[in-house]
Amino acid sequence: MIGLALVPEPTLAAERTGPSGIRFGSVRAWGDAERFHLRFGTGMEIGLQSDNAVVLAIDADDSAETGMAVRGTGAYFQWRFGERRGTAHPYGLAVPVSHASVGLRQAPTTTGTEFQIS
Repeated sequence: MIGLALVPEPTLAAERTGPSGIRFGSVRAWGDAERFHLRFGTGMEIGLQSDNAVVLAIDADDSAETGMAVRGTGAYFQWRFGERRGTAHPYGLAVPVSHASVGLRQAPTTTGTEFQIS
């Protein structure tokens, strides 16, 4: 589990337009004792669980030296929404994960322009 309290000043980086072709608008992140939450707008209607190139990468220690190299960060966790699969990167390993194994929740489950995941 990612503890936001472990990071003195959490940062959030989102490419406004990336390989997905989606132009991201507002992005908000917060956490509680149980979960990490992320809310974002896509600027266009998409199916988050359909074919797309949207990727969430989480770098828990703000070090490019650890985790998997993703655009200048060291991501401990990476989720590919369009492929409905992810990878955890503990101790230099690449471990496949499913949405059920990490407790991923996302809404809406149909198409939309605003999404929330936790």
